[in-house]
Amino acid sequence: MLPKDLKACCHAAAEKLKQSQVNDHFTVIPEEEKPMPYTDKVFKEVAIQWLIETDQVPFYCLFETHP
Repeated sequence: MLPKDLKACCHAAAEKLKQSQVNDHFTVIPEEEKPMPYTDKVFKEVAIQWLIETDQVPFYCLFETHP
């Protein structure tokens, strides 16, 4: 092999073996796209809204406690 070819081949092999960083796999989410934090109050409000809009589940299924 010619020296330039050998150097290029070694450089290409080294790039393939280069370890990626965790930051390469994540993106920053803009503030307006972040979901609201979970609370029981918000969950109940959304569950009631879903129940009214879909009319698929009896109301007692959401809030009745089972033994």
